[in-house]
Amino acid sequence: MNPSNTVVIYGKIDIGSTRGTIERAFQLALSGSVGTVSDLKAMLRKEGHAAVDATFSGSALKTELRRLCRINCVTITPMQART
Repeated sequence: MNPSNTVVIYGKIDIGSTRGTIERAFQLALSGSVGTVSDLKAMLRKEGHAAVDATFSGSALKTELRRLCRINCVTITPMQART
């Protein structure tokens, strides 16, 4: 049995930190602050998240994040930037 406050490590991936990385990825995708999964991964690395590429190796996860980035991304046209 594993108490809920214990971090379990399988291989070299810390499941506790992976969960935090995925949660943060969804926060970023929903916020509209990133336009692509590549931008999202770069932001996570900049924030200090580890094993970003390994965390997002699954195609279903990347597909969902790509969809969220696309529908939530805030793009500013040159005209909007001037106002």
